[in-house]
Amino acid sequence: MGFGVPLIVLSSLGLVLTVPLFVWHGMSRNIPALSLIVWLFLMNLEILVSASIWSWGNFMTVFDGYGWCDVMIKLHTGAVPGILSCVAAICFNLWVVLSGSEFTSRWMSMSTKKKIAIDLVSCWTLPVVLIGLSYIVQVFRFFVLKYSGCVAVVAQSYVTILIYSVWLVIASLFASVFAGLTLYQFFMRRKDASDLMKCSNSGLTLRRFCRLLVFCIMVILIMLPVSIYTFVVDVRYALPHFSWSEIHDPDLWIGLVIPDDSVKPIYDRWIYPLLTFATFLIFGLGTEAVSMYKRVLVFLGIHGLYRKVVRKNLEEEYKEQFSDQERTEIASSHFTKYEDTGKSNLICGSSHFEDDEKSLGSINMNYILRSPDDKV
Repeated sequence: MGFGVPLIVLSSLGLVLTVPLFVWHGMSRNIPALSLIVWLFLMNLEILVSASIWSWGNFMTVFDGYGWCDVMIKLHTGAVPGILSCVAAICFNLWVVLSGSEFTSRWMSMSTKKKIAIDLVSCWTLPVVLIGLSYIVQVFRFFVLKYSGCVAVVAQSYVTILIYSVWLVIASLFASVFAGLTLYQFFMRRKDASDLMKCSNSGLTLRRFCRLLVFCIMVILIMLPVSIYTFVVDVRYALPHFSWSEIHDPDLWIGLVIPDDSVKPIYDRWIYPLLTFATFLIFGLGTEAVSMYKRVLVFLGIHGLYRKVVRKNLEEEYKEQFSDQERTEIASSHFTKYEDTGKSNLICGSSHFEDDEKSLGSINMNYILRSPDDKV
């Protein structure tokens, strides 16, 4: 079986989990978080496709990668700096909310379009620039490895360090600094944090703020070691000279499928799906997200079906626990009459589903007589 099936399963789940995350953050217009989820979606998609194509015995001949790999290696080049830029932008926004300074007032008084434009520039400038500059040190068109799929091949030169590797470390440190400042501000103003968020009109609650901060710290703890490792490896193997003619030799501008059947997946093929799972655990299981899922279920008609199933199960349990005479006595003792409507509706084993913090409210095992206008 090898590594193909685990990669396919993990990336498929990661791909699915990015959809509700994107919808939820889209509702709050959180551009940095949306941009980060876009990167996770693209990386999970690339891992899924690559593992599906190049994980089997015919990986040498099944597909040469032309076209697909030309795009994917560029996206891989921009993924790490892109994610770090998004995290830095999130941390900056959190720091602005908590700082409570005059700058906070000016920032919050900006128009929505201007804020979106600033967030887009903050999140996408660095990865787009590095994707463009990576052509300078790109030796081969691409390599294709078993399991990992498309891989960019760059020159072992000091130029690679200057135009790519060092910027990963800078972005990591930049995000770390703002995360540290935000964490410091939070502990210093933890008693007033909730009031500051309300006054800033940021739409943040204390829970959402804490989730964003925890998420940023988690991503930094993952990406900072990756950035430092990449930088150290590039410095270790960097050559002191750089020749444009040697690196951009037309004879080398080809895509190669490496005939190594014993190769293992590159480490980042595991990082992106696992990072997606962690992101979903932090954002996808909050009360706001759960409420959104309920609204979707109601829209699809599944919510009512689920309630019917619950009611049926409760009725069966109710019948097993009490005899006919006991059920009659209980029902009689709980009849409530509504004179204003002139109607009544007998509901058995009612279950209350609320659109707030409780996913499943109290379950009433008794027979309750209610008006049709009452919420169930």
